[in-house]
Amino acid sequence: MRKLIISIILLTGMMLYSFAQPRSIGTLVGATGAKVSYQHSLNADQFISIDAGVDLGYNVSGHLGAKVTGAYNFIWARPKWTTKGSWNIYAGPGISAGWVEDRGVIKIGEERANTFSKGFMIAAVGQVGIEYNFSFPLQLSLEVRPSIGIHMIEKSISFYDNGFLGFIPALGIRYNF
Repeated sequence: MRKLIISIILLTGMMLYSFAQPRSIGTLVGATGAKVSYQHSLNADQFISIDAGVDLGYNVSGHLGAKVTGAYNFIWARPKWTTKGSWNIYAGPGISAGWVEDRGVIKIGEERANTFSKGFMIAAVGQVGIEYNFSFPLQLSLEVRPSIGIHMIEKSISFYDNGFLGFIPALGIRYNF
């Protein structure tokens, strides 16, 4: 019984500690779509970001896709460009998965054809960004997030070339709490 009580106290303490870390939630809008964005600080120099939302991709068929991305970021610079608020420059690796439309090569009989189709994708992500935290609970960020991976279309696997649209900067607007 005593071990159970100690375990519950330790688990509660860890949960309270994790909730006490700075967090932010908002939106991230870029060339590939709009996403709900969540950031959670792990310590003063590291945070995780999780984004889920609509993927526009090539959008040839007019049907939207969905994508989830998670990244582990390291803050590697804190420039003192302003007297109020704070700046962070960050970068980190991540992973992305979703059901999206992309260009793929499928085999039709003996011929190979390029097509735009929906399918499952998984990709490695590299994220680089800059953010400004105002003196009130608002955060603005500008980031690039290219990805490289595979796209599975109709029993074939092709290169996920839509990931290069991640080189176009995305704007993030988040509420800090």
